[in-house]
Amino acid sequence: MGICYGAEILALTLGGTIRKLAFPQKGNEKIDIQRENLLSNDDLQVFESHGFEISKLPNILLVIGESKNCKFEIIQYDKKPIFGTQFHPEMSDDGKNLIQKFCSL
Repeated sequence: MGICYGAEILALTLGGTIRKLAFPQKGNEKIDIQRENLLSNDDLQVFESHGFEISKLPNILLVIGESKNCKFEIIQYDKKPIFGTQFHPEMSDDGKNLIQKFCSL
C-alpha cells in the first residue's frame, strides 16, 4: 500500500502523472467508494495532507474511491492487492480500519 507520496509514485511508475496543487489539501474529507474492493465497501472519513496529487491515472490502475477534491483517493493495481491512498489512513479511525484490512490480505 502506497500512502500519499507512495500512491503518487505508484501512478508515476506505471505511466500516470502528478501535479502540484495551487493550495495544499489539508483536513478531514469524505471518500466515496466507487467500486467493490477488498479494503472498504462503505464511504470513509479520512484526513488529507498533501501538496501534490495524481492528475492522470494509467490504465492498469483502477479508481476505488474519490472525494469532492480528488478523483483518485484510493487506487488499485488491476486484479492485484496493490493499493494506493492519496489521503493519510493512519490519521483516522476509518483509515486505520482500511490499513488493518490491507494487512490481512
